[in-house]
Amino acid sequence: MTTATTGLKLKTYRNEHGHEFQAVEIDGVLVSLSKKDMSNSRNFLAKARVYGAVDVLAADLSALEPAYPYRGSGATDADRLTEKLWDTWASFTKRTAEQRLSALLAKLVEAGVEEWKFSDNVFKNIKFSYKAGCSCGCSPGFILDGRVTDGIWNSDIHLSTLDGLKEVK
Repeated sequence: MTTATTGLKLKTYRNEHGHEFQAVEIDGVLVSLSKKDMSNSRNFLAKARVYGAVDVLAADLSALEPAYPYRGSGATDADRLTEKLWDTWASFTKRTAEQRLSALLAKLVEAGVEEWKFSDNVFKNIKFSYKAGCSCGCSPGFILDGRVTDGIWNSDIHLSTLDGLKEVK
């Protein structure tokens, strides 16, 4: 496990719903951890997930998303062309978000955050999954190659922007 020795300081933020959470800011991106439910035994050794990376790190590409194609029977040539366009856009966006995420996480480990620990090579193999958080596909994200802990708890990483947040002093 890699433990931070220097330090980014955790700050407390409040969203528009009044929910408070602790996070660090790197390059305008808020990075926070959420503890996994350790009463569920499958979470005990589960790999860490990163949520919000595509929305935050590839927002410029998300704004260019083409219309989702019709993929059913009776699809026209135009539908098939739209499908190829959307598939190419999705692949490029995920790949770009993965590269930007790798760079951001490398800065996070280098700078360090007190109490946050990263298993060795946790960022070596990052994979995107539409089903990172749920088998129905409602919570897509990146799956890391190891664990991230906050104290003794296995955690997932959440990325967000400062939009709509207030720092709590």
